[in-house]
Amino acid sequence: MVDWEGKVALIQCAKAMGIQKYVFYSIHNCEKHPEVPLMEIKYCTEKFLKDSGLTHIIIQLCGFMQGLIGQYAVPIVGEKSVWGTDAPTRIAYMDTQDIARLTFIAFRNENISGKILTFAGPRAWTTQEVITLCERLAGQDANVATVPVSVLRFTWQLIRFFEWTNDVADRLAFSEVISLY
Repeated sequence: MVDWEGKVALIQCAKAMGIQKYVFYSIHNCEKHPEVPLMEIKYCTEKFLKDSGLTHIIIQLCGFMQGLIGQYAVPIVGEKSVWGTDAPTRIAYMDTQDIARLTFIAFRNENISGKILTFAGPRAWTTQEVITLCERLAGQDANVATVPVSVLRFTWQLIRFFEWTNDVADRLAFSEVISLY
C-alpha cells in the first residue's frame, strides 16, 4: 500500500511541478499477474500515469543481469548453495547500463511519448542455463537446491491468509508467474 501511495503522490507532484516527461519502469507482462502484489502495483501505476495527462514513457523490463551475480555467481564461487525451480521459465536479462542507455535514447525521442516499451536482452535464459553458465565460468560445479514450483505454489496458498506472513507470501506469489511460462 505504501508503494502504491508513493507512486501516486510522485506522479501528482510531477504534474503539479510541470515536469516535461516522466519515465516509469515497470515489469514486462505485469497486467497478466494481478495476484502478485508487485505486478498489480506496477500495472495500476501504468494506468494511473496514462490517465494523469503527464507526458510519459513506460518501460517494461524483463530482468536485471546484475541480480544474477549475487544470486548465482557469488554463491557458486564461494561454494554455497544456489536455489532454483523446475520451471522452464525464460527471462531475457539486461545489463543495467544498457537499460540506462536505451532509456536516454527513448527519453530524447518525441515520437514515443505515451508509449509502452519493453526492454529485453538478446536471449532468454532458464534458471538452469544461468547456473550452468556460472559453473562453466567459475570452473566448478554448483550445489543446486531445486524447489518444485508446485511446492512454492502450495506454500503461497497456505500462508497468504496470515498477516504475519504477508512479505513471504508476496514473494512466493511469483511462483504463479514462473509457472505460466
